[in-house]
Amino acid sequence: MIGQQLAVFRISAWRRLQLIFASQLVPFVLAAVHTSLSLIWKIMLVFEVLGSDGDVGYRIAI
Repeated sequence: MIGQQLAVFRISAWRRLQLIFASQLVPFVLAAVHTSLSLIWKIMLVFEVLGSDGDVGYRIAI
């Protein structure tokens, strides 16, 4: 149904990709970025606590 509407309005394949597929993927991509950045932040703090003598992780551990 949506494909027929896009064909009637002469929407190109590239624009279809932008309007339909990319817009539906944005919430999932943002959730993945949020999860990965939070995990990286936690790992960085653990390594700073274990192996550093002056960074943020070390100061948190004191």
